[in-house]
Amino acid sequence: MTMPVLSVSVSTVLRGSLMILSGLGCVLLMLCYALRPDSLTALTVFPVWVWPGPGLFLLMLTWFRSSARVYKLCMAAVGLLWLSYILVFTEELHSLARSLLPEEIHTGPALRVVSFNSELGLGDASDVKPYMPDIVLLQESPGSTAIEKMAYEVFGAEAGVASGLDATIFARGTVIPAPLPLVSRRYFTEARVRLTTGIEIGIISLHLQTPPVRLDLWSDGAWTQLRAHRARQRRQMQVISERIAAMPANMPIIVGGDFNAPQGDAIFELLKPLLRDSFAEAGRGWGDTHRNDLPVLRLDQVWITDHFGAAAVRAYRTEQSDHRLVVCDLWFR
Repeated sequence: MTMPVLSVSVSTVLRGSLMILSGLGCVLLMLCYALRPDSLTALTVFPVWVWPGPGLFLLMLTWFRSSARVYKLCMAAVGLLWLSYILVFTEELHSLARSLLPEEIHTGPALRVVSFNSELGLGDASDVKPYMPDIVLLQESPGSTAIEKMAYEVFGAEAGVASGLDATIFARGTVIPAPLPLVSRRYFTEARVRLTTGIEIGIISLHLQTPPVRLDLWSDGAWTQLRAHRARQRRQMQVISERIAAMPANMPIIVGGDFNAPQGDAIFELLKPLLRDSFAEAGRGWGDTHRNDLPVLRLDQVWITDHFGAAAVRAYRTEQSDHRLVVCDLWFR
């Protein structure tokens, strides 16, 4: 007579354990993506929407084994918790919803910025030219001859160029490169750009260190390596942040390129005192840029000062890269 009681007890414990595990996992992930601590980089380097799958699977197992009303109410509560996580932290839902709304019309001067990781550095402007940009931020740049050719193809005789060891800026107007130490030129280029309209802008095109690809989260090495990578990227971003702070206070500033960090990463806190993410403000459609054929992370971004308003920001498929390019339409306040 004791065996059925024992069986019910074990089943109850199993249902409760699965439900608690799912709920606690959701709360932990909310904290992880809200705070982005270095120690948990191995989790937050993944897209936000990866994690609800395992959590909801645990909840489904609990549902199929459950018949008591109290368990169903608890499971509904955990399900709502996961729904809140998805709605709050999944940026792609926000930009897709925004694309259903009509674009606002602005009366200020317009400016189009294109950011493009050209990957192989082929010097082919065919991915960039159709979007008729005013400023191009290029990463994994080709050689100087190919860069000059690209700039001429896009802007003709009005082209100005500033190139580093990896990142390049070219624009319709005069481009004056800023002197940088060799170590800095490896991952960003800075210039002062005077457009043909007479507007002067401080611009940085960057390409931060590429992260290691680690899926073995059961390994201590994965957590250690990704934490160390975050620290290296933070040091790079700190240098860039100091360069931004040294620019004239009244100068409009654009910082963009391949950050090699997912949207919302902790390293962006170093930009937020002075700049804001244009896509978070006006992104439309599926904004992820890597990889080109199946984009799941928004590594390529454009950040702006309050001198600009963001009208629309979109990511477009490319032919010459494994990244999608970013087209950022701005207007001057």
